[in-house]
Amino acid sequence: MKTCWLTIPYIVLAAVAAVRFCLLSVLPGDQEDKWSRQFFRALRDLAFLCLLTLLACSWLSGFFPWVNLVMLSVLATVLLVKTALVSILWLLCAGQAVPHRLSRWAIAVARFQPGQGSRALGWGAAFVFTGAAALIAYLYSGDMPLLLAAFLSLTLGFVSLLQGASRLLKAKKA
Repeated sequence: MKTCWLTIPYIVLAAVAAVRFCLLSVLPGDQEDKWSRQFFRALRDLAFLCLLTLLACSWLSGFFPWVNLVMLSVLATVLLVKTALVSILWLLCAGQAVPHRLSRWAIAVARFQPGQGSRALGWGAAFVFTGAAALIAYLYSGDMPLLLAAFLSLTLGFVSLLQGASRLLKAKKA
């Protein structure tokens, strides 16, 4: 399986995000401008996460051929959950009967937007995993550019993790 096939779930995730934000703008009590800004942030995050995933999987797929299948399985699971969430929102916007707890859960999850500290922690983890993939690929191949990529990714990851942790601690104290 080629690594470029991993872009397809990200394209579908972007479409699901567009539908989700359109449905959220229809629900009462929401501001469309707020959702459009969050939609563009989500698209930017998906594009950047897709790039990091493609880099990590391309570095590792030569040594571990099952990496692409594992990542495709993870992306399929994420897509399943997000599609189920959008399906519930769709039913709510159409005025169909949905169990109360399920509808409250779906709206709460769909409206959840991580704060700056949580986003920084997430990006830090993504960079650390990408850097670890580059480091593992370097250990197997000995290519020096992979060592540079590992150093840059791990540095960005640990800096983001520290920033996210400090933002969360500041928010907790306030």
